[in-house]
Amino acid sequence: MNFQSLLRSIILCSALLLLLGWQGAEAQKMTPIPGYSGGLMWPNDYYEGNYPGLTRYLYGYYPYYDYYTRGYDEFIVTAADLKKAGLCSGPLAGLGMQFIHVPKEYQGSMRIFIKSIGNKYLHEYNYRIPGGRPYYYTYCIQRNGNKIEAQTGAVEVMNTSTWSLPLVAQGDTTWVDYWFNTGDDFVWDGTSNIVIGMLNCRPQETIQYQNAIYMATEINPPAPGRSYYSYPAWLQAYSYYYYSPTDCNYLMYNTFPYMYWYQYNPNYDYGYRWFRPYIRLAVKSGVVQSFPDDIDPRRILRAGDVYKGQDANHPKPSLTFYEQPGQQYTVTYNIIGPLPSTDTVYTALWGGSPSYTFTGTSSGEKQITMTGAMGFLANSDGSLNLTYATGGSYRVEATVNSGSCGLQSWYKSFIVAFQNDVAMSQ
Repeated sequence: MNFQSLLRSIILCSALLLLLGWQGAEAQKMTPIPGYSGGLMWPNDYYEGNYPGLTRYLYGYYPYYDYYTRGYDEFIVTAADLKKAGLCSGPLAGLGMQFIHVPKEYQGSMRIFIKSIGNKYLHEYNYRIPGGRPYYYTYCIQRNGNKIEAQTGAVEVMNTSTWSLPLVAQGDTTWVDYWFNTGDDFVWDGTSNIVIGMLNCRPQETIQYQNAIYMATEINPPAPGRSYYSYPAWLQAYSYYYYSPTDCNYLMYNTFPYMYWYQYNPNYDYGYRWFRPYIRLAVKSGVVQSFPDDIDPRRILRAGDVYKGQDANHPKPSLTFYEQPGQQYTVTYNIIGPLPSTDTVYTALWGGSPSYTFTGTSSGEKQITMTGAMGFLANSDGSLNLTYATGGSYRVEATVNSGSCGLQSWYKSFIVAFQNDVAMSQ
């Protein structure tokens, strides 16, 4: 094989590896968040009548009923539910809802807000919130002047004017996902209950008296029983289509969905059960970046250079991930290549060990810059020495084991290129 053919093969192989790595880097895993174990899964607008036997109903149809062209769901998700689902602390990246019937396509705008509320698990009345009713009962939003905006402590994570709901056949179980787009992250701290507010506006709605149905999940707390709570975990607000129909900053009324059940046979009994929408969440946990990486400007390195942090173009090898206070982490970092060879040419060392175990001290991104290493392309101070490197594709292979949040493997391909090859690749 001549040099040009070899170079083309290297570039093609590198492109395929980079594409696969890019797809893995961009995708965020959605994790379903059910309520408590053994609880009911129920459509948000459902009635079951078995008089004189068990009869139960859950009313909660306002946010997507076309007679109400502005709808708002606000619901509390407990830290216990988030942890039980296996969610790790970190910035939330997206949210999904499970629809079981959408009789027509909905179009309009969608705004999503999230707030941390410590250990609270019920809504409450607060007359100091601007805007009057229904904002007296909300955690996430308020009406300030003529605009709905985030309350203090809440983060608006999504705002789009091109929101839509697709048709969903009755009885289907379709997840509709919303990826956050404002650039303002809400970071779950791993311990607090959170409130999610979803405001949709459909000013061009065709009134057909139809409703989109989604799944709700039973929660605890509050525990089921005969006690009634005035302000439970799930709030809904809405506005009729004929009041200020083009004003997406206008909510008129509110309600608190819950399940009521009763029976007369064999004996009279009754009670309440509490719900919230069944959702799934994506969190930016684990590794988010490395050097080298498969994304410019970290994907093409110059053969012959030493990357020891001497300037912005020559950073030392590093790994960036989200950490959580009190969580124990074990990190490894290796480089193999040139591909298809799987020879290890760089192994990060911490005090002579190829792994680093520590306890997190803060919430957010943490960068570990390598301070020791061994291997053909390694200097003892952790720098990456490409003085005698063979051109071609290499791969970072790193792991972060965060105990309860599991083991994440991070594979990112990059190119070591000579001067002419760098010019061809750019």
